[in-house]
Amino acid sequence: MLHHHKSTYPGLRLPHAWLGDRDHKFSTHDIAKGTQFTLFTGITGQRWTEVAVRVGARLGIELVSVVIGEGLEVQDLYGDWFRQREVDEDGVILVRPDKHKG
Repeated sequence: MLHHHKSTYPGLRLPHAWLGDRDHKFSTHDIAKGTQFTLFTGITGQRWTEVAVRVGARLGIELVSVVIGEGLEVQDLYGDWFRQREVDEDGVILVRPDKHKG
């Protein structure tokens, strides 16, 4: 019997989680578009956004940074991201354009 285990381990597909705010709901897969690299981090990892801008500019690639947290534009609506992210609040997950973790 096969058992699917959601994980943010490098090389695996990005797990689905519902994110948004009280007016909008979208999946992690909606945010990590197939045309860009995407960084996901928590409130205490906001410094990664500065790094993403510099690295993206230096490499000439689109590198979008998403900060997930209470009171922000992108929130973990049902706690799914918290349970699946496998990094600390200040950690970062890099998602390739093919929606697999780098």
